[in-house]
Amino acid sequence: MNLSFTRYYPWFFRLAVYAFAAGAFSYVTADPDLWGHVKFGEEIWSLGHIPETDSYSYTAAGHRWINHEWLMEILFFLLYDSFGSGALLLFKLALGLLIIHLLSNHVLKRATLPSVIYTLYFLLAIPVLAPAFMTRPHLATLLGTTLMILLLHKTLTKESEDENNTGSWIPWTAPLLFLIWTNAHGGVVAGLGMYSVALGWEGLTALRRGDPRWRRLILLLFASWAAVMINPYGYKLWLFFLESLGQARAIVEWAPVHRWSADHWQYKLLALLFAVSVAFDKNRRVWEIAIILLALIYGFKHQRHTVLAVIVLAPYLPSRLAAMWRAFGANKFRQINFGPAFHYIAAAGLVIFSLFQIFNAHTQYRKNDYRIVVHPTVYPTYLAQFMRDNGIDGNLVVPFDWGEYFIWKRPESKVSIDGRFRTAYPESVIQMNEDFEKGRGDWKRLLDETPADWVVAATREAVAPRMDRESGWEKIYQDPLAILYARKTDPPYLALKNFRAGKLIHNPNPAPYRFPG
Repeated sequence: MNLSFTRYYPWFFRLAVYAFAAGAFSYVTADPDLWGHVKFGEEIWSLGHIPETDSYSYTAAGHRWINHEWLMEILFFLLYDSFGSGALLLFKLALGLLIIHLLSNHVLKRATLPSVIYTLYFLLAIPVLAPAFMTRPHLATLLGTTLMILLLHKTLTKESEDENNTGSWIPWTAPLLFLIWTNAHGGVVAGLGMYSVALGWEGLTALRRGDPRWRRLILLLFASWAAVMINPYGYKLWLFFLESLGQARAIVEWAPVHRWSADHWQYKLLALLFAVSVAFDKNRRVWEIAIILLALIYGFKHQRHTVLAVIVLAPYLPSRLAAMWRAFGANKFRQINFGPAFHYIAAAGLVIFSLFQIFNAHTQYRKNDYRIVVHPTVYPTYLAQFMRDNGIDGNLVVPFDWGEYFIWKRPESKVSIDGRFRTAYPESVIQMNEDFEKGRGDWKRLLDETPADWVVAATREAVAPRMDRESGWEKIYQDPLAILYARKTDPPYLALKNFRAGKLIHNPNPAPYRFPG
């Protein structure tokens, strides 16, 4: 095989991984909470401070609001305000590729790692990561976890033992990372937890052995703990995390990974490969195995944590698979003479695959004018248009996933619930809304105990047929996705009066499907 070609051969594999990531991270549909994040960021930017209480709902008006995502919301607002929703798409794609690049650099710095194993790992990991790449503050936790695990390796592995090397200052950036992270997203809890387990274990081990490194490790840990207290809420933010994170969430991404189904098969396969590789790892690092196990366990408990697990797994699993390959299969494989033609064909296949992935991502963006899409089969764009044309405002009972959409679309109205969840709503209000949406138990309590004027229901919701039978409410609008009910009052609301007189406006024009819709 030509020497010059051999030199660049691994880059074809790396190109394939980056291109695959670009295609997988090219979601263009709006996240349910994006409207809120941009609006809340605008409010903070214009006020110059973070609101302490809720002003967007009628069920929790004046309730304390712990906004742990404020820094990312300001960033989202500035990007959107300056360059439109296309900038938000570009931002999340760039951040995703940065994560892949940082992990790739760390994995590939081991010269003995075969390109095929590197590629195999990321072809399994990227589909696990992809669902997290919506435009949401959670992106800060993906980047934070990546930087945290790389800092741990820089701090605790042999590459960092020479204090005279030029990178010896890098571990001391950890407190800065946690300072920014704790003001950007609550996922800092997971990051700080793993960091504390690793540094705590290694610090105590060094102390037991009389290794003077223990002082440095413990000081790093205390500095990081101090850094997370620098936020608008101080220690109360962490009290809130402790109080809320242990409570159940009726949200899909907080559901467990079902162990005996084909769902999340890439994640399950990576977990299995990890279990096998640990069994053959005679020089395993306790801190590394411990945080990987924690991440994998929480990944099985909550789907949203699978993405953190594959990030934490990246510095370990590819190198262990390579070691197993060298021990059990490499010699036999080397005896096979593929010849130059095979390698040229393989390289061409990798290039074609990469071009296809890039073209696919570009097509997704181009057909939507490089803007975020508000799809009318997902969001009630036609209902919002109807409410605007008929001047319908007031207290809105809304489904959880549509709350922040209506905060944006009907700013003169107040909603019953939205994606801020426990950060802005007491448990009693959350429970009332959940019971209403599912039409279970005392589902009417939300209508009877709060001053609701209108009910927005998804046609698929269990509560819809119950509302159809309610004598105190009247349906005035329905499309394939959403229904609007008006409370019967005396005198009736103007929109209800116009409905009975056949005077409501029904706009024949298509609803806008580009963000904000």
